Amino acid sequence: MTTCPVCDNKRAIGKVGTEQYFCWDCCVEFMIRGEETTIFNVQPDGTLTLYLEPMENIR
Repeated sequence: MTTCPVCDNKRAIGKVGTEQYFCWDCCVEFMIRGEETTIFNVQPDGTLTLYLEPMENIR
């Protein structure tokens, strides 16, 4: 079972494409390719932007 890399939830994950998932709890989309996971924020217009961890946004 796939786990969200941001909130560690397993129950609120939906598959949106090949190796691509959406977490309904923290509203991020992520791709898993082998050992690499890429996380995206979903913008109001539906575009994806690269997710930055909260500590990185403080600067």
